[in-house]
Amino acid sequence: MNRKTPILVAIVAGLAVAFLGLSWLSGHLARKQLQAHSEGLAGDFPLLKVAERRVQGGLFASTEEVVYEFNMDLFRGILEQAEVHEVIAFDGEEPPRFTVRNHILHGPLPGFSSVGLARVETEFVLGEDTRQQMLQSIGTDTPVQMVTHLGFTGGGWVTVEGPAFEYVDADTREQLAWQGLQGRFEFSRGLDRFSGVATMPGMRAGGDDGSDKVFSIGEMRMEADMERAFGKLYTGTGSFTVAGISGSGFGNGGGSMKDLRYDFDFRRADDEYIDMILKMGVGSVSMQAVDLRDLHYDLSLRHLHGPTYAELVEKMQDLYVAGMTGDSLAMIGLAGVMIQHAPTLLDHEPELVVDRIAFTLPEGGANLAGRVRLKDFERSDIMQGAAALLPKLDATMDIWVSESLLRKDWGAGPSEAAMAADGTVAPSPGLAQLQGLQAQVAMLTEQGYVRRNGERLESRIEFRDGALTVNGQPMGGPPPGTL
Repeated sequence: MNRKTPILVAIVAGLAVAFLGLSWLSGHLARKQLQAHSEGLAGDFPLLKVAERRVQGGLFASTEEVVYEFNMDLFRGILEQAEVHEVIAFDGEEPPRFTVRNHILHGPLPGFSSVGLARVETEFVLGEDTRQQMLQSIGTDTPVQMVTHLGFTGGGWVTVEGPAFEYVDADTREQLAWQGLQGRFEFSRGLDRFSGVATMPGMRAGGDDGSDKVFSIGEMRMEADMERAFGKLYTGTGSFTVAGISGSGFGNGGGSMKDLRYDFDFRRADDEYIDMILKMGVGSVSMQAVDLRDLHYDLSLRHLHGPTYAELVEKMQDLYVAGMTGDSLAMIGLAGVMIQHAPTLLDHEPELVVDRIAFTLPEGGANLAGRVRLKDFERSDIMQGAAALLPKLDATMDIWVSESLLRKDWGAGPSEAAMAADGTVAPSPGLAQLQGLQAQVAMLTEQGYVRRNGERLESRIEFRDGALTVNGQPMGGPPPGTL
């Protein structure tokens, strides 16, 4: 026998033992990480509780089943807060539950298809009747497929896929066509950072011949890139867009919206501060006689003290949940938390900014922007009330509107027009109000409170040092040129 043969056998045997040991250890660590995730999910979303966990271990693979239970005390509290009284009573019955099953392939070579701690395939456990109904209705019993790859350092990535399907109601022949779902998200250890993109090509619901009531949603897309900043507070950017929403055949004649968008940018500034910027917009809205374009609603909260705000939000969330589950002192606690943290936030002079509120019509458009803050705030100002706070209020607002919008009688319409005795069309009821508004604008323009800039009517309103001015002129003062 070759002298090297025993050595090679020993090396192979050692590698095999090491691989088996690593596989067992990978499965153990993966299950611990999944357990922490499920418990964290229930902690962050208190509407759910982990009622039961079942594990079937193995050397190369294992299975975990997590049974989630709805927190009915919190559920009832939310419905009562929303004044929804027609609620199914669960008194004396078990709260609703659902089960999530994780099929875990252990590392270091999970399924011999990748390298990492584990590969986890997640599914919702369905009853046999439900599963058969889904197979008959939409052709699949797995409308969502989720696979998680866990890395050795605690991070990983998740892929989510949902197949396209069509459902036709056997009685009404109405159709639902879902065009699928696809997404990928990456995360670091402890979810200190996560990012990803998910896309949904859209859906359509309506009659089978397309001529009856039809409702459709175009492509939807979600993006996020977030990083933990203070406690449970994250900074980063994200967006949610919808290509369009349309409906026809309804009582109001239907309509459509295009290019819907929601963006946020929570950025860190000067280490301890954050700027929270929100932007919402719609490219166009067409509905009956309405033809809006370029709708914008952009707000921001700037120079917000991050650690104080994070602590405030976390305490308010805990107290809100306590209040919803019957704690009569929770609402008092909310007021106490605000009293405790609001002065600290105001010490740092945060600023509320209306970056843009705007719209455009065929006749013209309008735009509003402004900002407000308390300058040189002191905690004693709160006790003194408005007398101390108003002089420190620093606010500006810039507004413009197309003059053509003020020339149209918006109350007029074919249904309101009436024929006079001589055969002419009688003026609409809103004409007198329109003429009165135009007279007021002319007077304000003469006094300098409104300025013309081409087709635009503009005003800059300021409140500073306890005084209100419009276009630099004290509000309520004498008209220009009279002093």
